[in-house]
Amino acid sequence: MPLTSGTVLQNRYRIIALLGEGGMGAVYKAEDLRLRVNVALKEMVPQPGLDPQTLQQLRDQFEQEALALARMKHPHLVGVSDFFTEADQAYLVMEFVEGESRTVEFLIRFREDAH
Repeated sequence: MPLTSGTVLQNRYRIIALLGEGGMGAVYKAEDLRLRVNVALKEMVPQPGLDPQTLQQLRDQFEQEALALARMKHPHLVGVSDFFTEADQAYLVMEFVEGESRTVEFLIRFREDAH
C-alpha cells in the first residue's frame, strides 16, 4: 500500500507525492525536514507471500545496493544519503532530480534488473 502525502518517516522525511511504482519498489518525492531539501525516497515493496528467507535476502540486497550507490560518485548518478528500515519496510534516500518519468522508471527498474 503506497505511503500517503504527509506521512513522516524516521521523524525526518515527509512524503510529498508518489512518483512511480513497479514490481519491487516505489519512488516518492519527499522533504528532508532536517536539511530542508527535497529527496527521492525509494521503498522496497516485496511481492506478497514471499517466504521469510527470500524476503531477508531481498532486504540484504537492497541494503547492499544502498551501500554501493552511496560510494559511487559520477555526474550521471544521483547521490545516496541514507538507508533505513521502518515498520518492516526498507528505504533508500537519494538526491531528488527534477526530470521526466523515465528517470523514475530507471530508479524502480534498477533494483528489479539486479536479480
